[in-house]
Amino acid sequence: MKGYTDLYRMGAMPTREDVDQTMTRIAEESARLTRFVEEMFLLARLDGDTEGAATGGTRTARQPVFAPMRTSPPTPSTTSRPWTPRAR
Repeated sequence: MKGYTDLYRMGAMPTREDVDQTMTRIAEESARLTRFVEEMFLLARLDGDTEGAATGGTRTARQPVFAPMRTSPPTPSTTSRPWTPRAR
């Protein structure tokens, strides 16, 4: 989203069609990020409910929030791989 707004500010979108297409992309990315944040909030609430039930309603400060989801430590092959953007 930042890239699209930067292009607009630099004047790299000379036609109204370019601006409309960019605004559509920004709106789509905004909707995708909104869904992502809502899903993260849901996971946090669900995790809080299961942790509270397992500990009698209390959580210690040292308990990781998503600990029940972890089944094994990360392997070097998954942590050493560089991030690459997903193709569209």
